[in-house]
Amino acid sequence: LVRGRRYALVGRNGKGKSTLLQAVAARRVGSVPEACAVHYVHQDIQLSSEQEELRPVDLVLAADVERRVLLSDREEINGKLKDASPSEAATLTKELQKCLERLETCEADSAARRADELLQNLGFSEALRARKMRELSGGWRVRTFFGVGAV
Repeated sequence: LVRGRRYALVGRNGKGKSTLLQAVAARRVGSVPEACAVHYVHQDIQLSSEQEELRPVDLVLAADVERRVLLSDREEINGKLKDASPSEAATLTKELQKCLERLETCEADSAARRADELLQNLGFSEALRARKMRELSGGWRVRTFFGVGAV
C-alpha cells in the first residue's frame, strides 16, 4: 500500500472480498502501517432517521468534520461580534480571520461541488443524487459511504 492512495476491491459475490477487507481493517493480515487509515464500509448500512432524509451529497459533506466545525465556528464568532465591545471585537476578528483562512485552506467553498463530482465518479446519475438516502437501494447506500470514506 502506498501512503496517500485510496484503494477499492472489486469482484464477484462470494469470493471473499468482505472477509479480506475485514481482516485488513483489523490489521490481522499484511503489514498495514499504523499511519495508514483503513475504512471498511459494511454491506448492510444502518442509517439514523436524520441521515435517511439527507441526499447522498449531504451525507458526504457531513463526513467532512473539519469543514463542519469551521463553518459552525464562523457562525458562532459572527454571532458574538454583533454584541461585542470594541476590545472583544478585536479578539473575535482575529479568531474569525484564522477561521476563514482555515476554511480557505480546506477549500470549503468548493466542497459541495467536489462531493457531487465524487458521487458522479461513483456512478450516481443526477436523479440518484437528488434522492434521499431512504429512497436508495442498499448498493447505492454503500456507494455513498465509499464517498464518505474518501472525504
